[in-house]
Amino acid sequence: MGDGPGLGRMGYRMASNLRKKTPKETPLYINDLNLETCKMFAEEHANFGPVHIVKSAKEAATQAKVLISVVTASPHVRSLYLDDQTGIILAPKDPDRIMLECSTIDLTTTRDVERELSEARIGTYVDAPISGGIKRAGEGTLAFMIGHPGNPDSDPVAQRIYNIVKTMAHEDRITFCGTFSTGLAAKIANNYAACNNMVILAEAFAMGMANGVDRKVLFECMRNSSGASWALEYAQPVPGIVPGPASNKYEVSFLIPMIIKDMALGVDLAKLGDTPAQMGETSLKIFEAADKDPRCKNLDCTSVWLHLSDCRFDPEFQK
Repeated sequence: MGDGPGLGRMGYRMASNLRKKTPKETPLYINDLNLETCKMFAEEHANFGPVHIVKSAKEAATQAKVLISVVTASPHVRSLYLDDQTGIILAPKDPDRIMLECSTIDLTTTRDVERELSEARIGTYVDAPISGGIKRAGEGTLAFMIGHPGNPDSDPVAQRIYNIVKTMAHEDRITFCGTFSTGLAAKIANNYAACNNMVILAEAFAMGMANGVDRKVLFECMRNSSGASWALEYAQPVPGIVPGPASNKYEVSFLIPMIIKDMALGVDLAKLGDTPAQMGETSLKIFEAADKDPRCKNLDCTSVWLHLSDCRFDPEFQK
């Protein structure tokens, strides 16, 4: 079994659960640009089964029947799979090989990669983006949105995919979305809604607090009414309400540049399907402005609150 690049904040935790929950006799091959991270992972997980550090994605694919990759952006995915020196496309042909690509990238890139891998008969490439953040990655309770049309109860490939991802996911959060690339389309749409909601919450709290409503009282009003949402409780941008980055000096869980990437993917997806994205275009500009705001520098994406509220309610963050 191979765990492709990389072993970043998400990938490290995913690979950890994979190693711990996979039969001990099954080898795990890992690769990352940071060799020290690979060495640390191998040392920490030596008691759970063999961990082999490989020099390239090609080497991992040559050894493995299953590959899992999670990287930052589209160019990294294209290089990982199609590079003419180290890419997975150079591995031996194997119709039984499954490649799960868990990054959030654009549909054009993933379709290009799938087409070339299919033509080279390298195996089955599946878009399987993840959601849940670092905490759920560590817990092994991520959500997977899988671009495969089969049903795990009747389709052997879907069953294999399900058995792999359940080592890293909550079983109720594994969704087979349909044909290839629908997993990514669903993930991008999900991120688009969550990111827009974060901006809406920041504006809503600012207007309520500016007119005399205590932040915790406003939170309770929203939670018990039609303003309730996942973002309200788990991506709350206003500090001092619920546990999370905002209430921990905006400790980084997800940086603003990553939000900008995801919002841009949403706007582009709308264009691809010829649908409107007016709210997303506005939110994208707000996050781009927040990224340039020194008060938000190197802080979690929820710090967009500091930009929108101009630190009016939290002067301790004023710089």
